[in-house]
Amino acid sequence: MKKGFNTVRWLSAAMAVLFILEVLFFHQLVYSEAEQLGEGDREFLDEMSIMYGFPVDGIYHVDEPYWMHGTYAYQLLFKEKSLLHRDWQHPHMLDQPQLSRLILGLGLDLRGGDVGESIAGLMNWKSIAYHNFWVKNGIENKERDYEIVLDRELEEYMGYLMGLSGGGKMTSFTRRDYRIARETAYFFAVLSALTIMAISYRVYPHPLTSIIAGQVFLANGVAVPAFERVLSESICTFFTLTTLALVMKLGESRSKRKWAFLAGVSLGMALSTKFTTAYMIPVAAVALLLDRKTEKRELVGAATILALSATISFLLLNPSLYPDPVGNTAWMVSHRAKMMGIQSGVQPEAIRTLDERVRLIIGKGVLMDSSESMTIQGMHIILFIWGLRHIYAKARVEFASGRMGRHAVASLFIASTFIVVGASIHMDWQRYYIPFMLCSVIAFSAGLGQAIKDVFEDGKRG
Repeated sequence: MKKGFNTVRWLSAAMAVLFILEVLFFHQLVYSEAEQLGEGDREFLDEMSIMYGFPVDGIYHVDEPYWMHGTYAYQLLFKEKSLLHRDWQHPHMLDQPQLSRLILGLGLDLRGGDVGESIAGLMNWKSIAYHNFWVKNGIENKERDYEIVLDRELEEYMGYLMGLSGGGKMTSFTRRDYRIARETAYFFAVLSALTIMAISYRVYPHPLTSIIAGQVFLANGVAVPAFERVLSESICTFFTLTTLALVMKLGESRSKRKWAFLAGVSLGMALSTKFTTAYMIPVAAVALLLDRKTEKRELVGAATILALSATISFLLLNPSLYPDPVGNTAWMVSHRAKMMGIQSGVQPEAIRTLDERVRLIIGKGVLMDSSESMTIQGMHIILFIWGLRHIYAKARVEFASGRMGRHAVASLFIASTFIVVGASIHMDWQRYYIPFMLCSVIAFSAGLGQAIKDVFEDGKRG
């Protein structure tokens, strides 16, 4: 037994060293070479480069300029210290929650980079993006479709757009600015890797497999293009995983109010990065609803605290909502829904059939868009299913006992991902498969741990 334990310990230490090396060097290797842009994306960036003067070869993803100019939210809140309604009520400030913009802006500011100086950068990005979108997809009535997408203050911001030559300022970001922003995003990818390692260890307490989970999380076909670019995905993923970890703790704790508060704040922060994280709401809600071991008064108090802390943190982190919290939130959700509907109708990457949806979720979500051999992919699927079996076997015991343990919460997370996200995913874009990738990593780690136990450790005892 002692020899077997030492073997696992030394293997775990070796894998930990490899994980550190991956964090330090793999990142530099990956984003030293620009992602190959499609013809349409390059044409779009060529048009933008005329306005901004940046080299197109310095951009790795068509959405990077959008998020760079979105850091105007940081400029507005922390440098200009403005909470004026007219600044935050602009449609391009209302089109996304603000936390990712604020974090990227903070990363740039702390390291001497530039942030967006005005709304002009976002307006130009949107104008060119929508123009290309409508024209290339054969939509002739552009004014009508602009109103579908942005139906508030249309004439005001379009008039401002036409008069930009009269004094509108746009930040000309340098390669160094983009590098700083990418490293800020990657920092949250590393935090996410550490968090998923901790979650994997809680689901199946094996040091070797939890470290492998962190490695698989950072280096796969879904993670690399999402976490190595100036995008919000790594920030969103970190707060999603933090919420999951805190809901696990909430389910297991007898004194729930403290953990309900922390889970609520984390959930509010997750929603402040992307509305797609709303699939975490049923995870927390059902975990409290199915708890039969805790006194009703404690459960009601915990549920109230969780809901209030999530709502308040979401509102505080989004100054765009201050003038009309309910109305502006409804507008933001409606705007995102309209965009999804229009994209699904005309974009070539739209997912249109159920069999295509299932195939893509398995291939790009569970298998993480792997380019490995079919043998390796088959092994991954086997370990993924083995891990699911372990998680749901443990969860069944916890459900029967009436206490929501870590496995019960993990099973709710996996179920919510495949049901809620699976039903709503509408575009075949790599970053949209991240929630499935999280489930795949957690279940794969549990399956690998169970396989090591069944094949090697139990075999040695026999």
